[in-house]
Amino acid sequence: MTDLYSQVLNFFPNLRINDCIERKGKIFYLHENYSVCPHHYDLNKLKQYKAVITYNSKLYDIFKEKGLNVFKLDGYVLFNMDAFGSLDSGQFADYNNKISGISLHCKFRDSYLSWDIAGKRFDVFKEIAETGKIVTDYYGMQCNSKLEKYYKGWIGMKGQSSCWPNSIEEQFVINKYKFNLCFENVYHELWSYDYISERIFSCFRAKTIPIYWGCYNIQQYIPKELFIDFREYKDDINGLVDYMLSIDADKYYKMTNAAFDFEKNCKYGRVKNLIEKIKEIEGIK
Repeated sequence: MTDLYSQVLNFFPNLRINDCIERKGKIFYLHENYSVCPHHYDLNKLKQYKAVITYNSKLYDIFKEKGLNVFKLDGYVLFNMDAFGSLDSGQFADYNNKISGISLHCKFRDSYLSWDIAGKRFDVFKEIAETGKIVTDYYGMQCNSKLEKYYKGWIGMKGQSSCWPNSIEEQFVINKYKFNLCFENVYHELWSYDYISERIFSCFRAKTIPIYWGCYNIQQYIPKELFIDFREYKDDINGLVDYMLSIDADKYYKMTNAAFDFEKNCKYGRVKNLIEKIKEIEGIK
């Protein structure tokens, strides 16, 4: 989490993003998905909070029915999107100078639930690599042994050995490639409903086409022509790679420029949405 979250927490000391022992009078924002922090979704604990905030409209209805004092937020809060800017216009690679391939940027975390797709990133990436048709490079804080031959190390930030998601450093690396494998932690009709992290927006800012899988109702928020929906190629990796290779410069620029403009004007998940919701709960004008 970036310093921006710390600033919000300092301004609203009753806000919690992780479960705590002293819950009375506190507001709990359910930021982490169930697949990452299942203990955050214990209804008996949630009822001890003054209020609970969720971005998931299906969960909101369920919690409301269970008598929880719950509030609906417009989108999963993208702290990193508001904390970092975008590349300058002169920093974007030209189509012909981009690597004709796909990059993967993630920490190593294996799946333990059938609908937890964190580990499937590595399996799909390996399948794409094994077609032998496209460059495949993998970046992360820890190397997955399955992908050791494709591993390019960490993306440093200001001399450090790692960087925040959506930092300028990461955008620069994403932009080098024509495509990015962009999977969320989970795909599920309940647990990934309304859930869009910074991953796809990072690709939009970097003017790179994301191959996306995650939010169950993604097209409710993002036009389908701005990304490649992996669900359409889940059982046809060769078909996916062939489609990627078929995208010419004109179509590529059309997709990435439209996505860049869309993200610039998108209101989903902005920190100010969370701030306004807390003010509403606390009665602050």
